[in-house]
Amino acid sequence: MPIKRFYRYVLSPELRADNKTGRLLPPLAEFQNVPTDPLLTLGTDVIGPWVVSAVESGHDLDNIRLRSADSKRGVEAVMELENILVEGHARDMTTGGPPRGLQFVLSTRNPPESLSEHHLVDTIVMANLGYFQLKGNPGLWTLGLREGRSAELFNVESVGTQGWHSGDVGEIGTSVVVRSFGGVVIFPRVRSERRFSDPSLVFFFYVVLFGTARLILGTPRQVRRKPGKESEDVLVEPDAEQGVWSKIKSA
Repeated sequence: MPIKRFYRYVLSPELRADNKTGRLLPPLAEFQNVPTDPLLTLGTDVIGPWVVSAVESGHDLDNIRLRSADSKRGVEAVMELENILVEGHARDMTTGGPPRGLQFVLSTRNPPESLSEHHLVDTIVMANLGYFQLKGNPGLWTLGLREGRSAELFNVESVGTQGWHSGDVGEIGTSVVVRSFGGVVIFPRVRSERRFSDPSLVFFFYVVLFGTARLILGTPRQVRRKPGKESEDVLVEPDAEQGVWSKIKSA
């Protein structure tokens, strides 16, 4: 079978310097004698927690035809490691299931109450195993809930840096440390306070298919609201103008 992939190892175990100038040489991969007719793609094969992208290139790296490139320079690109992911699996301790639709924020600011003003990245918890990911980098971070429905309905019990049985935020705080290029996986525990019938923060979706509006409802589960929030709707912000959601509910 013909070879369809060409690999070169880029990372060097030690620093390299130019013999004449003494300047440090960046990691480099060079491909020679590559077929010029096929349509090629230039990319990186990296570990899961890395977010790598091209920051310098005069070519479309997804559609390369070497016969159309400069015969002397070929195709050049500079790749950059932009982020190291903070991944996790969240659990709602009231229901025992994933708090799907819950929004986390990751910030370099502390305490967590200031995250709404200074947060850098945010994400939404998925229904599948409560998975989420946040774009971080090496350093000390603070995990919290995004201002709005997430912060109003839930409290963070533990950031989960040591697994499901990590200490509460009152004991070990809300800090997350990214100390290696391998990223970090955390297991936050959250809890809501009073019972309500909505299955999650993402209770229903308004979908238009072939001109027909369809309402997709989830199966109710038992979770809890905070005191004083018993009558408020999860998807409607306070004092929000009446719109499509209110029309759907009244239909």
